[in-house]
Amino acid sequence: MDDIPSFDEPAVEFLILADHVEAIHGKLYMMGGGWENIAVHDFESPVTLEIAVSVDVPWNATNRPHTISVSVQTADAEILANVDGNIVAGRPATIEHGASQRTMLSMKIPVTFPSAGTYVVVASLNEVPAKRVTFRAIPAHPPH
Repeated sequence: MDDIPSFDEPAVEFLILADHVEAIHGKLYMMGGGWENIAVHDFESPVTLEIAVSVDVPWNATNRPHTISVSVQTADAEILANVDGNIVAGRPATIEHGASQRTMLSMKIPVTFPSAGTYVVVASLNEVPAKRVTFRAIPAHPPH
């Protein structure tokens, strides 16, 4: 039962890794979404991860700020990169009473991977982990 979000608190609906993401006027424009392997040319140089995030904000959570944090971590939970921000969903005059609202976000996070291996992207809302996606960094050119 602990995994079921409160109807009064926002929830991360999805977290998608992609080749390119833009959030424009409440819509996500994404190319190459849903991958689980990223080819890294140089493990000493940063790679920019692009991430699509959807947050469902219920009626009782509108008109107040909510903190969102997205971090890239090693498999052992060491944070390699982090982006923090605030979202506020207002109540438009035309919305029906009690309706929730979806907030779309696109994030670009530069990260230097220490080596090939498994990594995790974790999205937290109001300092509570909400969604995670596991992926692998692999060498772009396999060793000979």
